[in-house]
Amino acid sequence: MSGLPLMPRRRGSRFLRLLWCGVLAAIASLTPSVGAQAPRADATQTQRGSLTRGDEQLESGEFVDTYSYRWQARQRVTVELISSNFDGYLVLVPPSGDQIENDEADDNDADRALIETDLTGSGTYKVLVTSYEPGETGDYTLRVSATGTRRDANRTEPLAFGQTRNERLAPSDDLVDEKFVDAYGFTGRAGDRITLEMSSDDIDTYLTLVPPDGGEITDDDGGADTNTSRIAITLRQSGQYRVLASSYDDRETGPYRLNLQRPARAAAPERDPAPAPTGRGNVYGVFVGISDYEGEDNDLEYTADDARMIGRALALGGRMRDGDAVTLVDRQATGANVRRAIAEIGRRAGPDDLFVFFFSGHGDRVQRAGRQAADPDGFDETISLYDGDVSDDEMNTLLAPVPGAVLLILDSCFSGGFSKDVISSPRRMGLFSSEEDVTSGVADKFRAGGYLSKFFADAVGERRADKDRDGAITALELSQYLHERYRADVKSSRGGAENFVSTGGRDTGYQHLVVDRGSISPFDVLFRF
Repeated sequence: MSGLPLMPRRRGSRFLRLLWCGVLAAIASLTPSVGAQAPRADATQTQRGSLTRGDEQLESGEFVDTYSYRWQARQRVTVELISSNFDGYLVLVPPSGDQIENDEADDNDADRALIETDLTGSGTYKVLVTSYEPGETGDYTLRVSATGTRRDANRTEPLAFGQTRNERLAPSDDLVDEKFVDAYGFTGRAGDRITLEMSSDDIDTYLTLVPPDGGEITDDDGGADTNTSRIAITLRQSGQYRVLASSYDDRETGPYRLNLQRPARAAAPERDPAPAPTGRGNVYGVFVGISDYEGEDNDLEYTADDARMIGRALALGGRMRDGDAVTLVDRQATGANVRRAIAEIGRRAGPDDLFVFFFSGHGDRVQRAGRQAADPDGFDETISLYDGDVSDDEMNTLLAPVPGAVLLILDSCFSGGFSKDVISSPRRMGLFSSEEDVTSGVADKFRAGGYLSKFFADAVGERRADKDRDGAITALELSQYLHERYRADVKSSRGGAENFVSTGGRDTGYQHLVVDRGSISPFDVLFRF
């Protein structure tokens, strides 16, 4: 036949899309040169064929066999071509829209081409088997599979209080960020204390609760058990809540149990607490998070959200009232704004109150000119604001006028170095995401900028650190909870840059929490509910 035009193809590229006008129409007009296929592939089909000199031929000289399949929108399709006789090339042509191509499943496997995709439309799809070089011939094996139609995550199944549902994550579920997701819904009332639990013997569960006004409350492992996720919280709003049951690992499938419980309802919805008696003060805070730095190379994921998350946690579980805090994210987090916020909010905190400064973003180490006896390594540690840095020495100066106790929380690289310069002053306690010569990882596992941010929010906002259930969190309870979460959850990849060290063995992450309680007693109460 006369040759069909195709755009030039680049070696080893994956999922290239040909946008040339007329190409799709020309390929769609190809008549199958092999036996007819079943109308749809609900299980894996294996076709053994051969490119020969009597096959259809592209204008650029490659022989081609064409297969047709009838598929539905939202099916997951996998097409695999294997040949030791020629360098295989796959093309998937949808009923409309751009086609998908693949030459090599990976850079080191020229004998195998692979296409995996979620279909966006229903109709007849064509699979073209051809070669990378013109004129190549030989035997091949084609494997094609398509799962059933996916369940729409926007459609929720009802979840009743007291009910345990035995369900399964499956390839037919909706796929969100490479995770299969089942969606449920229930009606909640403000003041209800609910417990939501997802457990499994086969998968690492991941549970998300979405309140009526949006946002997310998540849990991966219920504090320690990777096969159980648990959210226990007092609802702040009345309305429809969504529950998303998923897994931590990508495309993980298997059975799970989902349970929703509601103990006796509280007498009335929670209200902002009244001013505390002397000696049991309120919480004031400045929360800073930067994801969008100047220039794309410096941007971080989730760190701006960390600041908002900590603010919500302290409002829920930390006696922090409206108007007693400032949250600064991205472009708002300039040096001038942060310094002003510390001065203004810190000035409001009385001697019996607790002032919390939180930061999530980049951190750095810079060579120091002079020698400090208390900090002999020759470096100052810094936090990177939107337009400049604040050093550990300057942070000590900024916090000096605060009359009450100070809790400094830094979720950034090298943050442990602030301990020497800041926590040495009285009535200060520090929580730092890593040691002074160690980087801090992004907590993708929890969709958080940092592990410390997520764990602290759980400790206070969900009151998980209140081990003795007395309605208060002491400095010791908070420290112990955070250490336990780090041991259970921070198994991050090893570091390797020249200016920091990587500690820990195969089974532990290099990143370790630094807690410095300074002059704060282990049994001093930090937060009351």
